[in-house]
Amino acid sequence: MKRKYFLLAILIIAVVINASAMLYSKSTVNLRPTEYHSSSGEHLYPTPVPAHGTAWANFSNAFVISVMKDSGKIIVRAEPKEGYTIERLKVLVYRQYGNGLYVDTGLGAGNLKIYREKTRNGGAMVIEGFPQEDLGRGSVELILMDRVPEILEKVISLHVEVVAKRGSRSYGGEWDFVVPNPSE
Repeated sequence: MKRKYFLLAILIIAVVINASAMLYSKSTVNLRPTEYHSSSGEHLYPTPVPAHGTAWANFSNAFVISVMKDSGKIIVRAEPKEGYTIERLKVLVYRQYGNGLYVDTGLGAGNLKIYREKTRNGGAMVIEGFPQEDLGRGSVELILMDRVPEILEKVISLHVEVVAKRGSRSYGGEWDFVVPNPSE
């Protein structure tokens, strides 16, 4: 009788360990940035993007999110560190005039998905970039160009989310950037 309960206990423990291992392998580890700053020297959150400058956040040496502003273009890039691959770059754009934004793919981006989403901060335009299959899984870049006159649109807020993979584990991170005078 004791042997039957002993075998049943071992079976239950094996099932629990197996289920937890499967759950662990499917989950995404959320990373926090180890450092962030702007090329103007500001160390703020959300990080401001200066005119003709860059703001970036480094996530535990897994990947770097950078936002550059140059000649009316806002370039959002996710760069993996050695051994990691970028799976997805997602940008939530919060702005007053949603229709005046031109979106293009840059370096490494293959598929592009654009839709609207309600968030706790209000409505957002969501832009998702996925890596181009034949180029491997290096950097993914999205280019945003503001077509609203600068007297109307004073600032664009970007919430950037990245999912990177190393082996069978996924690592995610998110950061907020503010782009003043986006059409400049």
